[in-house]
Amino acid sequence: MAPEAADGEVSTIFSTGGRRATPDEEPLSQIIATLNERFGASWAPEDRIFYDVIADKLAARPDIQQQAAANTADNFALVVQKEFLAGVVDQLGIAEDMAFGFIDNPDLQAAVLAAYAPLIQGKARRIPFPTTAHRCRRRP
Repeated sequence: MAPEAADGEVSTIFSTGGRRATPDEEPLSQIIATLNERFGASWAPEDRIFYDVIADKLAARPDIQQQAAANTADNFALVVQKEFLAGVVDQLGIAEDMAFGFIDNPDLQAAVLAAYAPLIQGKARRIPFPTTAHRCRRRP
């Protein structure tokens, strides 16, 4: 005997009013400042992109999504530690390939610069130009 098909709504512990714990998100600039202070680094806030790419790739993986949903923040940190290290190694290889490819290939340089020069110019135009308060003194 097979159950009858019916339309309905599936309720989970999260859809019935249970609270999901969300970790406090520390501002990324503070994360970089803390790492600089603690480890003697001199990274700019923009340098965090290296770790951001790894985090984004991990967060997009179904197995990591499953682990994130099934674990507490502390347990998830243990799970993701190994995967993050592997991601750093992978991203380092990608960055190295991209950098050496750019350095060694004039056609790639031209293509990258053709794509990025307008982006850089647009961003540079939106950033306020620093003014200096130099005053010229007249000689008596």
